[in-house]
Amino acid sequence: SLDLENFHFSSFHFFTFHEFCNLKELSFVDCSAERKINHADLFKRLGRLETLNIREFSDFFNEIPSNVFDDLENLTRLDISKNKLIEINPEWFSRLQKLERLDLSDNKINLLTKEMFRHLTNLTNLCMNANEFNQLDDGAFSHLRSLEYLDISFNDTILEFKPQLFDGLDKLGNLLIRNMNENFQLDVDSFQALPSLK
Repeated sequence: SLDLENFHFSSFHFFTFHEFCNLKELSFVDCSAERKINHADLFKRLGRLETLNIREFSDFFNEIPSNVFDDLENLTRLDISKNKLIEINPEWFSRLQKLERLDLSDNKINLLTKEMFRHLTNLTNLCMNANEFNQLDDGAFSHLRSLEYLDISFNDTILEFKPQLFDGLDKLGNLLIRNMNENFQLDVDSFQALPSLK
């Protein structure tokens, strides 16, 4: 494992992971950078990586290539929380077929569409708490057939759930919707599509 915390990158040349081909866990926490570091070959030699954490490293997401995670085919956990992200590119996840846990919490994501998670059919755990959603499309989670845990708490810009929001989540057992807007309207019919809810 390699854990880089409170680290400032003045050059992208460090990001040549050729000698770390056996790495299984990589973390960037509270880091910064002077120039663009997220080139498409950044993780090219890290095919064995299972856990990637990029927290409080908003510089990483400046003009991020859509295929930056493509070589991480064995990744099971991805944490990109606290990065001031406004939107998510679905193509970031296109090759992450083994991903089981995804943390997008504490960002500024304002739109959740059906296309966002279309590649993540094996995802079991999704955290999206503390964002700024103003639109959650019907069937937004419909591709997440394996999802068991979903946290969308502390999203005080959400005023209601659309009727088909949770369609397709047959395995969802745990749903967290704490600390919402005081005008949030909860229709119990929204839970009809959740036969495994505990």
